[in-house]
Amino acid sequence: MLRINVKRAAYLLEMSELTVRCGIETGTLPIGSFIRKPGSKRTLYHICTHKLADYLGLTVEEVIGDPKKISNTTETGSGI
Repeated sequence: MLRINVKRAAYLLEMSELTVRCGIETGTLPIGSFIRKPGSKRTLYHICTHKLADYLGLTVEEVIGDPKKISNTTETGSGI
């Protein structure tokens, strides 16, 4: 099973990563689930590829796409 991370979902949804996380946690973005272990500050997010594809009206192949294209920023040399 191929995984979709929060960064890729945010890119496809044209939202910030924080908005995607909050949407999953509150249930307003029905594309996955989250787990927060008691006593831990970490939260794990599971984004269902099929649910994300349905939500966006895309195919699973389009959602998976090229992993090199998930960066929201371009890498540029500063010359320093």
